[in-house]
Amino acid sequence: MWVSLDYYGETQDKSRGFKGLWRNYLNIADIANIRATLLHDNLKDVEKLIAHANQHNRKTTIVPCKTTNPKFTPSPLQLQQLLLYIFQNNYAEKTVVDDPAVRMWLATKNPELMKKAQENGSLCTACDTVIRVDPQGTVKPCPFLNWKICDIHDPEIKQKITQTRQKIVKTHTGKCVNCKYKEICGGCRASENLHCFLS
Repeated sequence: MWVSLDYYGETQDKSRGFKGLWRNYLNIADIANIRATLLHDNLKDVEKLIAHANQHNRKTTIVPCKTTNPKFTPSPLQLQQLLLYIFQNNYAEKTVVDDPAVRMWLATKNPELMKKAQENGSLCTACDTVIRVDPQGTVKPCPFLNWKICDIHDPEIKQKITQTRQKIVKTHTGKCVNCKYKEICGGCRASENLHCFLS
């Protein structure tokens, strides 16, 4: 089971406008993994969430904010600070930062990962290991990219997902347009990648 938390403690309730969210999470902390969005203002909260999940032997997945609005996007320094926190506290086994830029950075440190990245043609997971199906049955490449692929019952769904993946691989946005890693990494196609510290 996964819960979506972006802030630690009562700040979570305030951010979502509902009382009791944090208390409800604490009731299931022993069985719930955490999914958090890294924003410009919640680095310390995300660090506390990671530590809390680890104390309960649970996993954490962090996704840097994918909006094109820089008001919400974490800085490259904040993303680096988060990675340092994870590695310095030995949380890497149960913590994932789900982002192409982070996967690219790891690939620059590991030749085997680099080889896989080069073979794949993109480190974006949209239409590769991730798709989104909304409540109406519309298939989209990922939770952030709002491109309609087809209906979930479309008999050609597999081919249409493959075609969309090829379109994604050829698309670059924001900082990725001029990045030396764009043909391997490509960044997140749903954002300007302002959080990336590689370029």
